[in-house]
Amino acid sequence: RRLLWTVILSRILRLLIILRLLTSVENERQKATVQDNLTILASYSGKVVESNLRHAMLEDDFTEVRTLLDTIGSREEFRIVYVMDTSGQVIFAPNGDGVGKHLDYGQPDCQLCHRLPPAERPSSVVLTADDGQRIFRSMYPLENQPECARCHDSDERILGLLLTDITMEPMENALAADLRENLL
Repeated sequence: RRLLWTVILSRILRLLIILRLLTSVENERQKATVQDNLTILASYSGKVVESNLRHAMLEDDFTEVRTLLDTIGSREEFRIVYVMDTSGQVIFAPNGDGVGKHLDYGQPDCQLCHRLPPAERPSSVVLTADDGQRIFRSMYPLENQPECARCHDSDERILGLLLTDITMEPMENALAADLRENLL
């Protein structure tokens, strides 16, 4: 009788371990899916912002550029919203915070992409900020267009970069809650 209980408990324990492993694997898949969806969303958002920025710049309406960036930057999910030139200098930012700042490609959080050849660089990465918070960084290149030629050299392929840092905390909290629920 004792042997029977030992066998039953052993099998239950094995099943619980297998269920835990499968739940962990599924949770990792969900994390990857969330990050993929964030990448797609960041790309779409970048296109919308870039289109609005381009329109405002073509109209020489730099007040509209500032208003757009201030509106985006007012959302607590956004830690950083920068429009940078090709040298890495911030030329527009919400409320002017960070304008003139020069981002060095040698910084550890920049090296995630800049250690790779340009063609292989991802458009987004997840990194850990100095305060320990995980953030989703999206880099959207601002490509030169024919209508930009009145202010920019037409030989330049890229005019700058839209860089956004979005906190991962709400998504990670939701995934952690899902994991706890699935484990229970």
